[in-house]
Amino acid sequence: MNKYKFWLLVCGMILWGTIYGSAQEQGTFSLRHEVAFGFGIPSGIEMLATIASQGDYSPGPEIHAQYLYNVSKHVGLGALGIFEYYSDKSSHGALFTINPTARFYWFNHKHFAMYSKVGAGVLFGFEDGVEAIPMINVSLVGMEFGGKKWRGFTELIPIGTMGFLNIGLKHSF
Repeated sequence: MNKYKFWLLVCGMILWGTIYGSAQEQGTFSLRHEVAFGFGIPSGIEMLATIASQGDYSPGPEIHAQYLYNVSKHVGLGALGIFEYYSDKSSHGALFTINPTARFYWFNHKHFAMYSKVGAGVLFGFEDGVEAIPMINVSLVGMEFGGKKWRGFTELIPIGTMGFLNIGLKHSF
């Protein structure tokens, strides 16, 4: 083998190793897309409204769906949709919240992660027509546990329309 072919082969192997190696990232960051579904127990404000109305107001559980794209090991950007049904003695209605969301991982290990999440969007109320108001959703402490593709999650201190305690399941791909 002459020197030209040898160096061409070496450069080709280095190029192949670099491209292949960068495509095979370690950890859960290599799975950039994720979809999550969950539900939340009604928030503290809604529970106080139930107590104040002596049981006349009855909020339902918050059901939410979320899509996130992980732009780095510590930051994910996406959208969150939340649906809630409620009723009282004279009426009933539904609330729907949609907001862009950013999640910040404190750490993301193989089987356990902790994060915070913030989003700002619009809350739509459907009772006697459509009403739209600005809304924020903040989860101060979130935890994930499970495998690389499927994880359970809980958000312990959410602020906004997500409920008091959220639990759910997410899939990364």
